[in-house]
Amino acid sequence: MKTSHLKRRQTNDDLADSSLKSEDDASSDLRLKYLKLLNDIINKREEIVQFGSGQAIHVFDEAKKLVSQVKAAPEFNLDAKLVSQIVNLVREKAEVFNANIEKFDVDEFTDAVASKISGSLNLSQSESLTYTDEQLIAYAGSIGHIINRTHGLKSMIGTFELDAITPPVKERGKRQKQTIAPEKKPEKTLGGTSTAKTTEEYVKHIFKNLKKVNRPVNYFEFLLDPKSFARSVENIFHFSFLIRDTVAKIELDENGIPMIDLVPQEEKEALTTQAVAAEPNQFVMSMDMDDWQDLITLFRVSKSMFPPL
Repeated sequence: MKTSHLKRRQTNDDLADSSLKSEDDASSDLRLKYLKLLNDIINKREEIVQFGSGQAIHVFDEAKKLVSQVKAAPEFNLDAKLVSQIVNLVREKAEVFNANIEKFDVDEFTDAVASKISGSLNLSQSESLTYTDEQLIAYAGSIGHIINRTHGLKSMIGTFELDAITPPVKERGKRQKQTIAPEKKPEKTLGGTSTAKTTEEYVKHIFKNLKKVNRPVNYFEFLLDPKSFARSVENIFHFSFLIRDTVAKIELDENGIPMIDLVPQEEKEALTTQAVAAEPNQFVMSMDMDDWQDLITLFRVSKSMFPPL
């Protein structure tokens, strides 16, 4: 009982070994075929790519047969290499075909036609061959599907005469004559002398009121008008002319508040000389509506120190 079991097990092992051996042989044979086809493509590349050669079709057919037998990874690797070579062949074949179309040789074409009609592959003897009508008709039937074209329309009695269609003419609108407007005289405006005179009057007006005070006074209390932001800005602007002409001066008190006062005649000459010798000391004051309100509140300006001009 035990002996028969051992014999049966040994028989199964032998069958498995023989099956594996046959599979290895088939796989090895398939790899050899792949290598042979790859070697043929590399060595006979110029012949395969040549125009009119049918070897490329043979390569494609062999590749189809081999790929149907692939089962293991090594064969898949060889098949991938084969596909890469075939792709390169197709590209080169297309380039050769395009080159042949661009470089059409009449003699070569007539030799090929003569060889096709006569059924002979020896192109050198094509000139001495004669062709019957039956051969020409048979040849025309074999290539008719290549050059088959629709015939043009031809009328037996002639073409139809059609009247020329004239496009409708669009009427353009009449242009109306433009009426000439009466000439306008320039409006009378104030000249530059009038504006300068007004500025000078404002400056004199501030000077007179500052002279009436006859003491140093707070810069903001004197120039700000709590009822008019615009007039406050104008006062600051016109007062700057008094500073420029050394008629008035600005000094800071012990609290750092700007104080203004008229310049005495004896000091005016000294200040004028210093102003000419020294660099100009100027500043630009920026003030908006919020600053104006804050300054009025800070210095408690209830009314303007001098009336408007």
